[in-house]
Amino acid sequence: MQDHYYELVVNPSSDRELFCELILELTGEAIEEVGDCIYVRSSNPLDEIVFGIECFRDELTKLLGKKIEVECEISKKESEDWIKKYQESITPIEVGDFFITPTWSKKRSQKKYEIYINPALAFGSGHHESTSSCLEFISSLNLEGKAILDVGCGSGILGIACSKKGAKSEICDSDPLALNEAVKNFELNNQKPYSSWIGSANLSQKEYDLVIANIVSDILIAISKDLTSTLKGEAILILSGILCQNRDRVYKKFSSLGLEFQKELIKGEWVTMSFKNSKGI
Repeated sequence: MQDHYYELVVNPSSDRELFCELILELTGEAIEEVGDCIYVRSSNPLDEIVFGIECFRDELTKLLGKKIEVECEISKKESEDWIKKYQESITPIEVGDFFITPTWSKKRSQKKYEIYINPALAFGSGHHESTSSCLEFISSLNLEGKAILDVGCGSGILGIACSKKGAKSEICDSDPLALNEAVKNFELNNQKPYSSWIGSANLSQKEYDLVIANIVSDILIAISKDLTSTLKGEAILILSGILCQNRDRVYKKFSSLGLEFQKELIKGEWVTMSFKNSKGI
């Protein structure tokens, strides 16, 4: 082991999830989210990563039409077993019908659907409010034999949860790294996605009983028509990754597309909402 490593702390003013995806793609290193900040640690210097983040910030500002700030700070630190430290911070959690546990934990549940996750390289350990809210929505549904699509699947935890309840889960993500980890997590749970692809809902030629998109508000709005086009006549759409301050924008956009609002769940600063295309499942 080297006697030092580099730590980069990234603090974006908004759209943190998009910056997380970028950092994962640029580094291939494990990331940690603490408060509003993203931490990445590496044995290699991270100066070029900062340059990439700043270029991405500028392009995102142009694309979304709003000013986005991002603070980046690199420090050189003495080596410690930070992988072990990170793993110790990811503990098993119960959410709805599910018991989510990292692969290195020996804790088990006899009463819940167990989901094993290796969250080292992709999002979704069940701890984030938006993920746990989606799991609560999934817990309330009868999914036996239903076709579902998880858009922006991250670690694959939501698709796996649906599969555990008998659904035919399909997954997609614009990040090849995340999709690869999601497929591996399916295998850890003795499951297999019915289909998987790099990209978004617009690449699907099918319709589904349930579509889940746990992304960010601006992206949800941007792909709203793609999401609704994948819904069967009797289908549910679960939207998450929405900051409370953006709740009304998302609600108005999807309501304007003819969907009927069902319910919402607020945890901390995050809101998850569901719509139905007709009478639901």
